[in-house]
Amino acid sequence: MTEGVYRFEGMAHDKGKHIGWSVVLKVVALPGDAMFEEVAHPLYWKREVLAFQSGLLNDLPGELEVVRCLGIEERAAGVYWLWLEDARDRFGQQWPLAQYARAARALGVFNGAYLTSRSIPDYAWLVRSGSPRGLINYNTQALDAIRDLRTWEHPLVQAAFPVSLKERLVRLWDGREALFDAIERMPQTLSHLDAWRGNLFSPQGQDGRLRLVAIDWAYLGWAAVGTDIGDLFAPSFGLFGVQLENPAAFDKVIFENYMKGLQETGWQGDRRLVRFTFAAFAALKYGCLTLGLVDVAKGGKHPLVEHFAGHSLEEYLDRLAVLLPYLLDLGDEAHGLLSSLKYV
Repeated sequence: MTEGVYRFEGMAHDKGKHIGWSVVLKVVALPGDAMFEEVAHPLYWKREVLAFQSGLLNDLPGELEVVRCLGIEERAAGVYWLWLEDARDRFGQQWPLAQYARAARALGVFNGAYLTSRSIPDYAWLVRSGSPRGLINYNTQALDAIRDLRTWEHPLVQAAFPVSLKERLVRLWDGREALFDAIERMPQTLSHLDAWRGNLFSPQGQDGRLRLVAIDWAYLGWAAVGTDIGDLFAPSFGLFGVQLENPAAFDKVIFENYMKGLQETGWQGDRRLVRFTFAAFAALKYGCLTLGLVDVAKGGKHPLVEHFAGHSLEEYLDRLAVLLPYLLDLGDEAHGLLSSLKYV
């Protein structure tokens, strides 16, 4: 739906003073496929525009802020321009752990408020299920590539991954339906549904305080408690959003601080429910869809992978080789929790 993102900057003159300014323009356009016109579809093209226009984003609970929308223009049928603040991050690509702790806690307060004191809005255009079922079952070509021995014989893949991962990935795919079913029965809350490091910024406010700003609200909707930190954890680690080399330590910081945020809102639910959703969601979305590995094996997308990761292909695969076994461990943990959860 995003046709382009542009930064405009310049210099203003006010009573002899020179003042720098910048804004971001996000162009949202209706794609050609009719499915993007269905309001219930997770990829409904106009959701972010409606989220800003509805006022829903004007008063989020806790310290999580929405990027300021300075104006919305309908430029043509099926084309909107969103003028947004330029929320330049204070830290750069890699956040310190303390900043992830802060973000996880803020997401806990955001999600927790809609479990305790606020009702989830009933707008028809909100995503109605944050379960990764549709996404994963739509991308079964990833499973085909994982099953294909030629994927694991690719020199770059062979250098980074043991072939033993193949069978574990296949088992994760084969056991996905039980995890989908359980995720969809967990307590539901309002969620960002794409709250990874690339969509979270910490600009410095005029008062010197570091803000916590979330952009890209195109997937806003209903999801199981714990979903948002699945997105905060896996892609932030895999795409070099943190210097830490130990995913287990990263998991602990994010999960424990998220629980603190939930508890601040008065939520007293079972901790295992949250742990199950986090583990299952992260494993399914980012373990089943090992698209970086698949793209490398197929060839042709190396420059895109390197541009998105901000690192060489070899560095990216080495990073994925650290993350992927941990995601498979999370999948095993989620299956182990199933029998003890009252919601399943």
